[in-house]
Amino acid sequence: MSTGPLFYHSSGINDKIAFSPDGNWLATGNDLWDMRDPSAEPIFLGLSISVQECNMKTLAFSPDGNWLAGSDDNNACLWDVRDPSSATPPLVLRGHQDNITTLAFSPDSNWLATGSDDNTARLWNISDPYTYLVDPPKPIVLKGHESFIATLAFSPDGKWLATGSWDSTARLWNMPNTSVEPIVLRGNENIDYPVSIYALAFSPDGNWLATGSDTARLWDMRNPSTQPIVLQHDGIIDTLAFSPDGNWLAAGSGNIFTDTMLKIGTASLWDMRNPSAEPIVLKGHDDYITILAFSLDGNWLATGSDDATARLWDISDPSAQPIVLKGHEGPITTPCLQPGWKLAGNGERRHYCTPVGQAQSIRTAHCTEGTRKRYRHPCLQPRWKLAGNR
Repeated sequence: MSTGPLFYHSSGINDKIAFSPDGNWLATGNDLWDMRDPSAEPIFLGLSISVQECNMKTLAFSPDGNWLAGSDDNNACLWDVRDPSSATPPLVLRGHQDNITTLAFSPDSNWLATGSDDNTARLWNISDPYTYLVDPPKPIVLKGHESFIATLAFSPDGKWLATGSWDSTARLWNMPNTSVEPIVLRGNENIDYPVSIYALAFSPDGNWLATGSDTARLWDMRNPSTQPIVLQHDGIIDTLAFSPDGNWLAAGSGNIFTDTMLKIGTASLWDMRNPSAEPIVLKGHDDYITILAFSLDGNWLATGSDDATARLWDISDPSAQPIVLKGHEGPITTPCLQPGWKLAGNGERRHYCTPVGQAQSIRTAHCTEGTRKRYRHPCLQPRWKLAGNR
């Protein structure tokens, strides 16, 4: 496989990257790349405050593609990316008392939800974001969790916001009437070892909510107060994803064998047409699987691991050996799959590209700390995939 680093980004260690909904833009840290001309210099997103206050580690585009949100502290930054070249300074949403750990836009792009280590989630009405410049409206504060918010997600129809916490519960908040008491989803409170809710995912049709902790649980959103289907899985689940057609649920985790301190990362695939059946277990990673993602056509599952590799699994034949993407020096934290592209992000500030359907290794570039110099490799073509790590 002919591969190499595509670019170097300027804004510190990044652990999240995001494609715009139309695939034309890629956000990494404070840089915005035009994927129609990826060899061009990136747009450095304007900052009205210190870089330290908006050093992006969690990023998301709004579904309408007009806004980019990110955070790496207790503030959320919101960029208008309808005309990225204008370098408009971000709107800064203040209110959390501790670090923002997760954020998500509602399907209609009118709300931004943020979750924090201050044990709260906040809902920001961004139907007219520029009101925050004149008379900032107060966010809706969602209280009730007794520990950090680790993850959150909107249902596909936008009627529910789910939050998962280190207090071992998930909560379902009615949208937009959040004053109604949330539905509390319990079931993983192990008396000896309470396990946090680390991951949430709604099925594409909105009928199911999957929660990940000591195992995966499926909650029927048509009657969420009923007991969930418990999906057996070996290891603490860090990440969950449904395939675009809703036929598969994937979970990634890892185990440490205390006698040898051997670390093994596995992913499980459940057929949602018969979720009670035994899952297909995908093995090969030598450390925790920290992130996974399906391709938009549903044909591939990408897994990223602390073993510094990414793997591509053919969903039509999951038992086949995966394509292994090597070359990173740190944990892979964000694989993003776009049509014809595979990208993962890391804190080395390096990103790599890989031709689709080929694969053995990724060449590594040496990046100089504290400089905006980029290291390029002429590898990017329309059918290529991209990879990166932390």
